[in-house]
Amino acid sequence: MTPFMSANLRDIAETVAPRSGWDFSRMKAERDPGPWDYNDVVRRFLRPTSQVLDIGTGGGERFLAMADAFAFGLGLDLDPEMIRAAVNNRPSELSGRMSFAVMAAQPLAVRSGAFDLILNRHAPFAVTEVMRVLRPGGSFITQQIGCHNMQNIFEAFGWASSGAFWEKRRRQQRYETNAVELAAEAFRHAGGTVVTLGTYDVGYYVHDLASLLFWLQSVPLPEPFTIDRHEPAVRSLIERYQTPRGIASNEHRDLLIVQRSKGPEGNHHTFDLLADGAQDSRGARYAGRRVSHQ
Repeated sequence: MTPFMSANLRDIAETVAPRSGWDFSRMKAERDPGPWDYNDVVRRFLRPTSQVLDIGTGGGERFLAMADAFAFGLGLDLDPEMIRAAVNNRPSELSGRMSFAVMAAQPLAVRSGAFDLILNRHAPFAVTEVMRVLRPGGSFITQQIGCHNMQNIFEAFGWASSGAFWEKRRRQQRYETNAVELAAEAFRHAGGTVVTLGTYDVGYYVHDLASLLFWLQSVPLPEPFTIDRHEPAVRSLIERYQTPRGIASNEHRDLLIVQRSKGPEGNHHTFDLLADGAQDSRGARYAGRRVSHQ
């Protein structure tokens, strides 16, 4: 019997502390190489004078880490607990140029044309509001959780898919779809230029049971996770998917970058991903394309 299978899941679950903000740094896991890293993508668009809006900032963890690269930032989240965590995470020296507020993605209670760059990572957004608050020539970057993310975990628990869950959740919250292909078309109709539309689906390995249980307890799922109810599903997952690298699953992410037109002269920002159909060593497929308008 492997250490994974012989472990006392209930004892481990009792040691897993609740998530603070949207901080997953304690989770021990690794991902196979993908064609982009969200932080790297964002930094390529930041300028020392940038006014930046982060929709769905969580505890501000990623936003604050990039504060050295722009002039002013406003982070929004609908959850007051998240905003409290973000304010607590903010160093005192950033209090004059990094603000956080409890606010929904629609409507945005900010003035039109206020921001050079709008960020959105794994959170709802509204195309019309994004276009309204972007300055001409400004950019919007969203990374969304793909519809097949951690698919084997959803199957082990008898759930359909990550995509089905998130679409149902957004409909209940009366948000438009965040499926990037559909959002890209909506942005085009609203006068935006799609700079990049990409996806990847690569291997993801959770190194230990504490990290797996932390993830199950911390992310939104079709039903609240409890070890009392879900221990059989966890053990089935371990039995089927344990590997020398950990418990195998997948990370599926979508990327959309849109630019608001400056006017008749057009825009000049481009961003490259891997070519369509490129594969990594394990056969995971990437789709990435660049659209450049001069």
